[in-house]
Amino acid sequence: ENRILFTGLIVGALIAGALMFFFMQKRLAQKEVGLQRAYAIQYATLIDSVRQSGLVNLMSSLLEKVENELDQNPDRTLSDGTILQLTGLSDGFKPYAMLMESGLSESHLSPERGHLLVMLLGMEIDSGSLSKVLSRVTFAHADLKGVDLPGAQLAGANLAYANFKDAKLMSVNLAGANLRSTNLWGAQLQHAILSAADGTRADLSWADLREANLISIMLSGANLTSTDFTQANLSNATIHWAKLNSTFFNNANLNGADLLGSFLEKTQFVESNLNKANFVKTVITEANLSGALLDSASVQDECWLSRLNDFSVKGADEILKKYFVDIDTTNNQTKYLIKPL
Repeated sequence: ENRILFTGLIVGALIAGALMFFFMQKRLAQKEVGLQRAYAIQYATLIDSVRQSGLVNLMSSLLEKVENELDQNPDRTLSDGTILQLTGLSDGFKPYAMLMESGLSESHLSPERGHLLVMLLGMEIDSGSLSKVLSRVTFAHADLKGVDLPGAQLAGANLAYANFKDAKLMSVNLAGANLRSTNLWGAQLQHAILSAADGTRADLSWADLREANLISIMLSGANLTSTDFTQANLSNATIHWAKLNSTFFNNANLNGADLLGSFLEKTQFVESNLNKANFVKTVITEANLSGALLDSASVQDECWLSRLNDFSVKGADEILKKYFVDIDTTNNQTKYLIKPL
C-alpha cells in the first residue's frame, strides 16, 4: 500500500511538473510573439520616419516655390498647380505612432502636416487662395500641440483627429471646419468662431471658449468636461450624448440647443438662455439653473420640473414658481414643453 501511495505521488508530481512546464512554455511563446510584434511596429515606424524625412526635404523646396510665387504676385495668390502639389505633399505625410520613452504612442499623428500648416499660415496668402488650400489640402491628424495661432483663418479646414492640446487659438476662425475627434484639451479659444463646425467626439475638456461663436456647431459625443462657455453663443447647437460635467454655460446663449441624452452633472447654466433647448433623456444632477430662461424647452415628461429638487438642482424653487410643463400633441406627437405660468 505504501509502495502504491508513493508511486501515485511520484506520478502526480510528474504530471503536475509536465503541466507547469507546458504552461510556462506557452507563456514564454506568447511573450515572444508580443515582443516580435512590438519590434515589428517599431521597425515599421522607423521606416516610416525615414520616408517622412525625404518628404520633409521636398516640403522645404515646395514652400520656397510657394514663397517665390507669392512674391511675384502683388495680390499674393497661388496657382491651382501649386495648390495641387501641396495637396499631394500633405497626402504623403501619413500619420504614425510616435516613439516615446514608454513605447509607441496610442494616437497616430503627423508633425509634418502640422509644420506645413503653420508655415502656410505665416506666408500672408490671399484669403481666396488660402480658402482653396484649406478646402483641398488635408491637415487631419496634424500634431499642433501647444501651437500659438491667434486669429488664424482656418475656416473649412480638415483638422479631424488633429492634436491642439494646450494650443493658443484666441479669435481663430474655424467656421465649418472638420474637428471630428480633434484633441482641443485645454486650448484657449476665447472669441473664436466655430459656427457650423463638426466637433463630433472632439475633446474640448478644460478648454476656454468664453464669448466664442458656436452657432449650429455639432458636438455630439464630445467631451466638454469643465469647458468654459461663459457668454458664448451656442444657439441651435447639436450636443447629443456629450459629457457636460462641471461645464460652464453662465450667461451663454443656448437657444434651440439640442442636449439630447447628455450628462449634466454640476453643469452651470446661471443666467443662460435655454429657450427651446432640448433636455430629453438628459441626466441632470447638482446643476445650477439659477436665472436661466427655459421657455418652450423640451423635457422628458410632465414631472421633469418637479424632480429638479430631487436631483439637487440649484434654482429649482425659482423655476417652479415661474414655469410649468405643458403637453403638446401637435402633429399627433406628444411633446412636453416648459411654459411660463
